[in-house]
Amino acid sequence: MTMRRAVNSITKHFSSIPKEEAEALGGHGLILGNPNGISPLVVYRFLKKNYGAPQEIIRTYSEYDKVHWTFFLKGRNSILKVHDWKLFSWSIGVAYPYSVTGAHDYELANKYEKEAMPEARLLLSYITRYAKSTGKITTEEARYQLINNLFLEHYERGNQLLEILKDNSTSKILDYEMIGWSAVMSYMLSVEALINTVYEIYLREEIRDNSDLRDHVEKLSPLYKWCLASFLCSCFEKCLERTSKGHQRLREIWRMRNSMVHGKLSEEMRTYFIREDNIPFATGKDPILTDRQYEIEKSEEKFVREIRQKVDEIKKELLNAMSRRHKKIFSESLKYKLISFDRAKKQIASPRHDFW
Repeated sequence: MTMRRAVNSITKHFSSIPKEEAEALGGHGLILGNPNGISPLVVYRFLKKNYGAPQEIIRTYSEYDKVHWTFFLKGRNSILKVHDWKLFSWSIGVAYPYSVTGAHDYELANKYEKEAMPEARLLLSYITRYAKSTGKITTEEARYQLINNLFLEHYERGNQLLEILKDNSTSKILDYEMIGWSAVMSYMLSVEALINTVYEIYLREEIRDNSDLRDHVEKLSPLYKWCLASFLCSCFEKCLERTSKGHQRLREIWRMRNSMVHGKLSEEMRTYFIREDNIPFATGKDPILTDRQYEIEKSEEKFVREIRQKVDEIKKELLNAMSRRHKKIFSESLKYKLISFDRAKKQIASPRHDFW
């Protein structure tokens, strides 16, 4: 069957119902989880092309919204409900009056589902055929982009571990020490993620479009990115100075991070000693090789708090260097696990919740 004949066939089998009728219908999914790996955008384009606009579109989002668009299609034996789910998947469901779901009439609901399943599979076959005839959705076509807010992820993990350190019930110094260093590492990673997120969103267009320049910038350490941020990113109205408190804190954290990650020994990590008359003598006042006090102390928690304070100071100085408009929207976006930004305008589209 050709695509033209397939489209004519499905438009004869199904029809779109009026919006006011759709508002009286409920139901749930029969085929869930992104059927056949087809993008929700492809499904939406197919249905809109054949049946016009969806009966339901949610334009104002909250943390509870999971469905953004819904089509109600009337078949010969049932009414199907096709909608997206959390932006990344979609489903074909059966629709029936709210009175059925409200009364918890499971037997009647099962009857609706059984009658609808053949038509749901028929609709899926047409959508699948259409999907195979369309090209892949290119990255260039997508104007907006979602990125994971790794700053928030690492920073919150550090906070959770810090709360554990407050619990004096831990009886093993090994556990306590491991938690402390895990918290420190989380805060360190949050700093790097914060700076990289700024560059991901606000990197100037002439640099982003030059692959060689972009690759070079991406390889820079956070220390260099800090100093060059006001020249390379479009969100700043003041320079981030090398002599500032924020840069000093960043240097301290980055030096510690390198010593932990790369295993490169710093001078503080070395202990020098000599042997005289076959007896060892340490040459430093506080050698590394000294006995630990095997008891739980608050020193670990204090150290972690100091690291977090440095992270907060770095974040504050970075935000204060931004223009008022960028500072406001970027600060708000950092509260969410996902950040949405407009790739065409090179700016955050608006703060979004976890589903968008």
